[in-house]
Amino acid sequence: MKRNIVLIGLSGCGKSTVGRALAKNLHKTFVDMDDYIEKKEGMPVSKIFEKKGEAYFRALETETAETLSAEEGKIIATGGGVVLFEQNMEYLKKNGLIVFLDRSPETILKKINLKKRPLLAQNQNRLFEMDKKRRPLYEKYAELTVLGAPSVPETAERLKEALKSYLSEK
Repeated sequence: MKRNIVLIGLSGCGKSTVGRALAKNLHKTFVDMDDYIEKKEGMPVSKIFEKKGEAYFRALETETAETLSAEEGKIIATGGGVVLFEQNMEYLKKNGLIVFLDRSPETILKKINLKKRPLLAQNQNRLFEMDKKRRPLYEKYAELTVLGAPSVPETAERLKEALKSYLSEK
C-alpha cells in the first residue's frame, strides 16, 4: 500500500505506540508528527507551546502535515489536535488513509502515565473536554475507526485486520 496510514485520536489513545507496532508488523516506516516537530525545533512540544505559543506550534503542525503528505507508505501518528484545522486533514487525506483509534477518556486515564502528561495530571477533566470537542472531528475525518483493545499488540492486530478488510472492499 503506497498510501500512508494516518492515525488520529485523543491524546493517550495509543497512536504512537500502536503505530510503531503496526509499522514493525507491516515493515513500514513510522513517523510521529510531534517527534518530527520536536526534532526540527530542537525542543519538546511543551517547550514550543511555552516559548513560542500554540499558534506557532499549530503552524508547524500544518507544515509537517503538508510535508508528510508528499511521502508514501508511512504509518503516521498525529498529535491529538491535528483535526482542529481542516487544512491539516486535507493535506493528510491527499495520500493517506485516516484511521481513528477510538478509546474513551476513562480508559485512557486508567492506562497512561500521568507523569509523562503534566497537563492531564493537573486536570484530568481536560481529556473529557477534548473528547467532547474533538470526537465529532475524528468521526468526520476517519475513513476507518478501530476501537482500542486492552493491549497494544491486540490493538495493532485489530487495526491490521480492519485495514485488510477495508482494503479488500476497495
